[in-house]
Amino acid sequence: MNVVIKKEKVLMDISGNMKEKKIMNKTIKVKEHLIEIGHITSLEAIQLYGATRLSAIIFNLRKYGMNIETVMVEFTDRYGSKAQYAKYILKEKKYD
Repeated sequence: MNVVIKKEKVLMDISGNMKEKKIMNKTIKVKEHLIEIGHITSLEAIQLYGATRLSAIIFNLRKYGMNIETVMVEFTDRYGSKAQYAKYILKEKKYD
């Protein structure tokens, strides 16, 4: 499945049918970040792109065919409690 995202539009190939749908620029920025860097966290998405709903963006990118894995990273917060956050990792880097 080939996914092409250009500026405000995404073209997706689902069962041989081409469809067009408008998307937000933050989705494009997160997609490009995943392709260039290979992973992203919610904190990075907020700091770099102002994207506060990263899980929704990841959901849509998966829907468009990107193979993104979620890895839960554990850490100790400033109060000494154990917590975790999601790190999204692009598994395939063959996108336009």
